[in-house]
Amino acid sequence: MIYHIFIVAISIYIVFMDIRYRRIPDAAVSALVLVGFCYMLNYQSYSHHITGGVIIPLVVFGVGFMLAVHNIIGMGDIKLLSVTLLLCPAPWQPDIIYFVIFSGGVWALMWHFLLTRISMVFRIDTVKEGIPYGIPIAAALCLFTFIR
Repeated sequence: MIYHIFIVAISIYIVFMDIRYRRIPDAAVSALVLVGFCYMLNYQSYSHHITGGVIIPLVVFGVGFMLAVHNIIGMGDIKLLSVTLLLCPAPWQPDIIYFVIFSGGVWALMWHFLLTRISMVFRIDTVKEGIPYGIPIAAALCLFTFIR
């Protein structure tokens, strides 16, 4: 249970930083990796789910790196998505990708047409450009962490 609290706390920090600065700190992603691996090592019954779950995160990271080089998506989002996929069992990884794509599309529409018009969000958002895509990824991490 303590691992879930850490994952949610780090995810909330990532969401705030992504909304405010459009940056996902490497320290936060590293902390997620550390907490996730401690969780996996603590629960031996979970460790058998990890095998074979490295291919999709590596492919996502490679494709995302190419997209980041061309300034299509931020590298922090790619690192967060790769870590999210790495920390979840291999059979769930396609579901996570579909969830992030669908919820990210809904989030982009909400952000562009609705949320930026709320004064509190407008004051917190210092960048005013782009869409903080780390929010759907962090939501997927929290959701798929709790449904194990």
